Amino acid sequence: MGAQPTRDCISHFQFVVAIGALLGAPAAADENRRQSGAPAAHQGIGAALRAPTLSSVRSGNWSDVDTWGGRLPEVDDIPLVAKGHEVRYDGESTMTAGVNVGPGGTLEFAPDRSCTFQCMGNVVIEGTLRMRPATPDHVHTLRFICVNEKSFVGGGMDPLDSDVGLWVMGAGNLDLFGAAKTAWTNAADSVEQGVTQLQVVDASGWQVGDTVMIVPTETPNDEGVAWDDQEGRPIDPFADKFERRKIAAIDESAVTLDEPLAHGHMAVVTDGGKKWTAEVANLTRNVRIEGTASGRAHVFVRSSVPQSLRYVEARHLGPRNQQAGNGRPQLVLGRYGLHFHHCYEGSRGTIVEGCAIYDVGNRVYVPHISHGITMRDNVAFNSGEAAFWWDFQESSHDTLWEHNLVALVSANGIDSSSVGMLLGPGDGNVACRNVVVYGHHGDPHGHGGYAWDANNEGVWEFAANLSHSNRTGLFVWQNTGLNHTVVNHESYNDFLAIFHGAYGNSYTFTGGYIYGGIVRVKATSGNTSGVRFEKVTFDGADRLTRCVDIFPSPATSGVDSNVFRECEFRNAPVALLMDTFPIASENVRKHVDLIACNFAGVGSATAFTDQSTPDSWFRIQPRSGRCLQVVHSTGTHEIEPFAPDHYGAGVGLTGRYFVGSDFDEPVFARLDPMIAFQQWSYDRDASPNGLHHLITGDAFSARWTGLIEPQFSQSYTFRLQGSGGFRLWVDDRQLIDSWEDRADNADFVESPSIELTEGKKYAIRVETFNTGGARGCQLYWMCDGLGRMVHVPQSQLFPDQTILLRRDETNRVVDSTVNAAAR
Repeated sequence: MGAQPTRDCISHFQFVVAIGALLGAPAAADENRRQSGAPAAHQGIGAALRAPTLSSVRSGNWSDVDTWGGRLPEVDDIPLVAKGHEVRYDGESTMTAGVNVGPGGTLEFAPDRSCTFQCMGNVVIEGTLRMRPATPDHVHTLRFICVNEKSFVGGGMDPLDSDVGLWVMGAGNLDLFGAAKTAWTNAADSVEQGVTQLQVVDASGWQVGDTVMIVPTETPNDEGVAWDDQEGRPIDPFADKFERRKIAAIDESAVTLDEPLAHGHMAVVTDGGKKWTAEVANLTRNVRIEGTASGRAHVFVRSSVPQSLRYVEARHLGPRNQQAGNGRPQLVLGRYGLHFHHCYEGSRGTIVEGCAIYDVGNRVYVPHISHGITMRDNVAFNSGEAAFWWDFQESSHDTLWEHNLVALVSANGIDSSSVGMLLGPGDGNVACRNVVVYGHHGDPHGHGGYAWDANNEGVWEFAANLSHSNRTGLFVWQNTGLNHTVVNHESYNDFLAIFHGAYGNSYTFTGGYIYGGIVRVKATSGNTSGVRFEKVTFDGADRLTRCVDIFPSPATSGVDSNVFRECEFRNAPVALLMDTFPIASENVRKHVDLIACNFAGVGSATAFTDQSTPDSWFRIQPRSGRCLQVVHSTGTHEIEPFAPDHYGAGVGLTGRYFVGSDFDEPVFARLDPMIAFQQWSYDRDASPNGLHHLITGDAFSARWTGLIEPQFSQSYTFRLQGSGGFRLWVDDRQLIDSWEDRADNADFVESPSIELTEGKKYAIRVETFNTGGARGCQLYWMCDGLGRMVHVPQSQLFPDQTILLRRDETNRVVDSTVNAAAR
């Protein structure tokens, strides 16, 4: 006889205990094992995966006894959908001890019915799980019940009976496609406290009965987050400002809520008219994967084929339990909301789109050594640790995080390491148009809504992202020489908008708007490019005492400076405050250049704290008028101009890379903002993937093409530095031909001089090859106006317009030559 749909987890408690052999080791035994000092990671301890108890014998409906050879699966069965069989699940509320879909088998939820499948054990997919409702009114639900989080072991590569969840293994495939709808949008304007109706920008696909969530927009308090051990939850009044309501009525973009809002969610408007409004997410989908509030499950994918998860709702995932003697529950390693685990190239082409994963006990969206995954238009709400997570020093490649919303990464009671999006190592990764709201709530120098950790190098395309209402919005702590570019980043009402830590690295922040949050710059620079802010607006919102802090670090400024070029500072008593307080046995002076910057509603462009080092200084070169140097110990002095007046709008050169020292086999192409590669060797701290993960040997070559725009009408000398051989052409004239391998990245070759005209663009081509030893390539130039050899900056380099770089469906960059007629 089939399972009775009315039997829930509570009524089955005694039954579950009685069939403990089926449901895995009891919690007490697991606790004893943990108290013995065993690590939290899976060490092969735990119940072996249970074998199926019943197999399909043909294709057909779940409810047809002939599909199963004479009897239907019962509550204590683990049915197997066998190879070559397609079983259509047509039950309203079936319950089993688990389900296996074998290789070549398919379990499909009936498209024309609302179906709920409840499992007390694992669902293991080695074939296909298909959930594609025919209409928005049909709902498909896979629910894990009676899950004992205390029994979870975590870690490892294979399913464990103790770690109940959805496992996609081998050639297993998830084909999940709910009704399309706008996953998240923005309020059209301010939303007042107490209202029951709001206008949103786009409510496509939203329905009466859907659950929506609206975020706060103000700055979080700075008292930190307490923990209630008795209740086992954080005490965080700011988290309460993320409000959930059901849709009682909807008329196009006008949404009526079932209850009044307890808080205001006000628009933030600058004095120049720039406006941000609260994000509003729809959490309801008609394809659902879920645990329960008292027993969270997980989704683990280690498959050799791409997955498709579109418009899926997932909740009550990400288990926690007590580990390592800590009295508070910690995350279970490897048991996350949606975890792609060591899929390597098998995940390439995977799409996760329009999903809402919420009320998750730990990490949510995790591509772990799994390449070519696109995650677009998703919501992560009320999670722990990190919403979009990257394992430390583990590389994933060609990942796209586009237009996702992270809202409320909750405190865990153990540390303050919350992160909205952790940007880890790999090649070809992109984060664009994402929003993180209260993804970070701890130590403002400890992490951020977006975070680049130390020794976890990842050069991402990072553009048009927004952070607001975080303790720190964007956190940087890279001590590596690779160049990073942050494009059009916006931040409002973050306590710290940006904390740029570390000691020496190369970052260019270009464009964007910072409102109501301090930017704190601790880093110096790893090369002559400097840590640069270009065309960024810093707005103190008439409530900050300064827009930018310059902090000390053990890496002192030398000949290079941190640069603010063509930036605007607004609405604060001080634009930039030098606070180079003493650090024992360190020279912590800092040098900062302000070039062609504007000031509006600012009392003073620069200031020093009393304890700042005497030899810290600012240099100011306005668009017109006198150039000044402001030294803490000696005051203000008039100086000669120290920077060019002319800057271009370049974004870099087109780089094409080859296996073989003579351009033998093209392997990838990309836009390189600068040729400033100090080290390509395999060093997990400096360059975890070497030149690129597709180039594994010592023999490679590279070619950069595009245009270069001089900043002075003068005679220029170029330098190429690094190991390997070099060639350089400017204006179709070969200036360097030194095609011989070098052994040291300090080696260089210089060109004869060439006369160039300010503002005119010239064709440039740079080539290099390498056959072994140290690896690096850096392009410098020098003229009288510059005064010394410096890296050719990104602003003066333009990509080759005859080469089209685009991303294919697996998010890998492909290039092709475009003829002149097509341009």
